[in-house]
Amino acid sequence: MTNKKPIFLKSLKGEEGKPFEIHGEQALEIVSHLLETNQVNEEILRSVVATLYPETQSTQLPNNSISASIVAPASTVLAQQEPPTVRKRHIALQIYYDGSKYTGLAENVGVEHDQSVEKALFRALRQAYLIEGRSSCQYSRCGRTDKGVSAAGQVVALQLKSAISLQASWDEAGQRLLNTDELPKNAVDALQLWVPPRKPSAPKQLRTVREYAYDRVLNNLLPSDIQVLGWVPVDDAFSARFSCRDRTYRYFFHSESMDLERMRDAMTLLLGEHDFRNFCKMDVEKVYNFKRVIHQAIIVEKEPPASGVCYFQIQGQAFLWHQIRCIASILFSIGRGYESPTLISELLDVKKYPGKPAYPLAPERPLVLHNCGFGHLQFGYTVANLWSVYETQKEQWKELILTAARIQNLLETIESLTVRTDDLQAFYLEKKRVQSKKNNKRYFANLTNEIAAVPSERMISWKQAMEWLQQNGQIMNNTETHIPMADRSMGTTYEEKLQALQASDRKRQRYETNVMQKRKSKQEDEQFYAEMTQRGGSAL
Repeated sequence: MTNKKPIFLKSLKGEEGKPFEIHGEQALEIVSHLLETNQVNEEILRSVVATLYPETQSTQLPNNSISASIVAPASTVLAQQEPPTVRKRHIALQIYYDGSKYTGLAENVGVEHDQSVEKALFRALRQAYLIEGRSSCQYSRCGRTDKGVSAAGQVVALQLKSAISLQASWDEAGQRLLNTDELPKNAVDALQLWVPPRKPSAPKQLRTVREYAYDRVLNNLLPSDIQVLGWVPVDDAFSARFSCRDRTYRYFFHSESMDLERMRDAMTLLLGEHDFRNFCKMDVEKVYNFKRVIHQAIIVEKEPPASGVCYFQIQGQAFLWHQIRCIASILFSIGRGYESPTLISELLDVKKYPGKPAYPLAPERPLVLHNCGFGHLQFGYTVANLWSVYETQKEQWKELILTAARIQNLLETIESLTVRTDDLQAFYLEKKRVQSKKNNKRYFANLTNEIAAVPSERMISWKQAMEWLQQNGQIMNNTETHIPMADRSMGTTYEEKLQALQASDRKRQRYETNVMQKRKSKQEDEQFYAEMTQRGGSAL
């Protein structure tokens, strides 16, 4: 547990034997920090509780170490400070984040070095006083991205404080209160309402009111690599996870030394419903059904084509753990010519491959959750917010483009340099000797007869040398020797993993809780999702 405290806590060092004297917003700030970090000084907390809720006896805290019994009264006080006129709304947020420096989307509660996207998001929500706490805000997320993975269109939903009082009415007497379905659907539209006065003794006032600009409020508190793009009010039964119709992932890569047509042929074999247990990391404590439906699987070449930047785009209703990165790894093997496109069909055949062959995951940073699709959800965006987000990201993009231009200039300079052809041939033969040794193959002295003719010129440019090396199978950044998939060791099967659970009471209990007690028939699943995908809302 860290001993680092914010400035406002460092300033509260009372004299020995004397009580702390803290009031109002300072006390609220302390409670908010304690709830966020689970760090508590009992003497300070007693003073906070006494200040905010003097009629309670909750300041008689036990003298033991910090525990949930101490944090709970503070949470109750914070909730009771919320005036009864506060209105809450179920809001869906569309979020962008660059996951390269984060430990993933999901918050790891209680983990000291947690650097998750949700931790930053909930910190901003609490700082803006839009929620009381995570447990009471009906939070749901659409896609749980892992460490290093980014999102361009992640969706979360939760109950947020509204700018419009529960006592707001169409008439001065308060006979016609504003109904939920009459609330503004965005922060642009305004209503003329009679609202409670700021001073309790004053009469109701007729004001022009608008909803909070949730996107702008949160973006002012969030880091620049996590930003809210837009928001929309949704019905109470809406779930960012279960109301989602489809999810679209993009995996970016460079096409150098890749046969894109072979990869496209392979991707068509992914379409439809298949058992993807050989394209994921199996979590048998939570998942028993590995069948998933892929609606779209394509390769897109970015403009200009000379840049070589491409991406896979894969769309489906739901995905397994590491499924996209496993698919990318296999596609790269096919694109480099190591494997046939039919390997996709072979790995989808769980009779031929009851266990997943040993192959590495593709790197996480090129992966982006591009879009979360909903059948009945229409987000609202404002010019002011998109201007701010776009301007910030455009500046970052320009910096990276200039960095890439400097590196490209260096590469072009190196390409113009010259090398000797006899040195080139000697380099190639040494590379082949090392590769043959790794493959446990005999190194033949007449290997020179198997290679393409060396250029006749005594000196050639480095660009020509690189082209010759690639023609002879020498690819940069590809030092590993490829082992055919059919020759690789096979991993533990699902049935074997399930059997191994029986040896651990803890794992078996988690399996029974997560899988057996929640298991539904296919018909029940279809009925559930048919109902949930009808949920949503509109900001228009």
